[in-house]
Amino acid sequence: QEEGKPDHIELTVKEGELFGLSAEDFDRIPPLEGAVACFHAWTHLAMRGSWLEAVAASAILEMRNSDELIRGGALSRRIGHNLTRDLGIPLKQQVNNAEHVEADMRHAHLLFEVAEKHATSAASQRLILAGAEASFINHPGFCGELFC
Repeated sequence: QEEGKPDHIELTVKEGELFGLSAEDFDRIPPLEGAVACFHAWTHLAMRGSWLEAVAASAILEMRNSDELIRGGALSRRIGHNLTRDLGIPLKQQVNNAEHVEADMRHAHLLFEVAEKHATSAASQRLILAGAEASFINHPGFCGELFC
């Protein structure tokens, strides 16, 4: 979370207000079981190996939501477009999607910055690639269906 910026939950609750949802609604309704399993999988990736693997596994999540890297716009952009098209809600009013469209482009560069500074040996390069590969393995299956 960037300093002075709301976290994911705050953004989601704020955006939920567009649909008549309250913070209590988010507390009352449990998360999807599949989403919880995917979050646990990514947490496991972040905790099981080296910090280079963890950064790579996490950075892939940011990269897959970067308009710079995903042709046609990434997840937040596509959801925002659909809400504008289908419900007439401008992207700037979709605080969660609008924030992620901007922030995830910046966050996607994290892995490149880390690699430039710390991928100084074949071993460290392999760790970064292993973390990225593990995240991609986690994504396309069930987790990919939930988030795309």
